Amino acid sequence: FGGSILLESSVKKGILEFIDKLPPLPDTILEFEQLYRRADISYKEISRVIKKDPIITALLLKNANSPLYGFSREIRSIEQIVSLFGIRTLRGFIISSSVKDSFGVSLSAYNISSNDFLNVAIKRESLINICFKEFDRSMLGLISTICFLMDIGKFPICQYLTYNKLSKRFKDNISYATEGNAEEEIVGMKCLEVTQKMFERWRFDNNLVYLIKSVHSEEVQEGFEKAVFVLKVVQKTIDSRGRADAKKVDIASKLINKNGLNGKLFSDTISRLCFT
Repeated sequence: FGGSILLESSVKKGILEFIDKLPPLPDTILEFEQLYRRADISYKEISRVIKKDPIITALLLKNANSPLYGFSREIRSIEQIVSLFGIRTLRGFIISSSVKDSFGVSLSAYNISSNDFLNVAIKRESLINICFKEFDRSMLGLISTICFLMDIGKFPICQYLTYNKLSKRFKDNISYATEGNAEEEIVGMKCLEVTQKMFERWRFDNNLVYLIKSVHSEEVQEGFEKAVFVLKVVQKTIDSRGRADAKKVDIASKLINKNGLNGKLFSDTISRLCFT
């Protein structure tokens, strides 16, 4: 037992030190963020910034043509993507794709692949757009971005575990415990906490930092209640492998009905995204 505490303390310290040394986000993302904060942003400007980065351009085109989106025709240009997805969806997608690519580390310790990571983000964001877009429109952009980013903490966790030959131990833990319990036992902190530290390191806007913190804590500031409710529902019903537990979906549907939303639409959408 004492050895476990020493291990999680050492791993937590190592991961936090690693995050402190993360390089800045790529110029494309920094420029995108500057545009995103402007009131007079145009699709033409967004397209111009994205096309500067061939890696992000290729990732967007590849994923836009994923069966998850179900477009009837092939998407061939960034202009089409910007028009179809909108700026708030692109924000999360671009940042998460860039983070995934920059780490270049396997997520096998979690029994998932890098493609699974993006597919789960897409499922969660699709769920938001279908079921919650009228619930809190003022926060929809932030909620959408966090759907794409809430699991990015897995990358530094896996990088540290791989480097220190702890991946197998972590993977074995996940086989008999919940993902969160395995993280607490081996890492000393949950993925969402690591994601929060990454947000802080990259100086994301305060609302993003606050929302990701609220998803893993009980503190909710006035005015953020609806956004936190939506994010907790999404995070608890679609796990990091893109699966949904029927009992959790049923509980969430009842909570959604109590909040004046359509619980049946929610459960039907989950079925389409995760059970077909």
